[in-house]
Amino acid sequence: MSPCFPFLDASRIDPGVCAAVGEVLVRHRSFEARFDHCGRFPGVLYLAPEPDMQFRRLTEAIVERWPENPPFGGAVRRCCPGPGRD
Repeated sequence: MSPCFPFLDASRIDPGVCAAVGEVLVRHRSFEARFDHCGRFPGVLYLAPEPDMQFRRLTEAIVERWPENPPFGGAVRRCCPGPGRD
């Protein structure tokens, strides 16, 4: 699952960043979702979650914490949440 891809460069991910991600995500309730179809936009095939609103909220929360790393480097206007595969 990648609520925000690309995230940070691997060299920047340390225990502090992992703790910060946990602090962001713990504010959200657990939820159920289905992944019963695929979606696509240029260069990306992803499993489309239903419903997708909670994934969108997770993505928004990560972007709010790390605004210098918008989903897909800012290349897409509307992020499609879900596990991705290039």
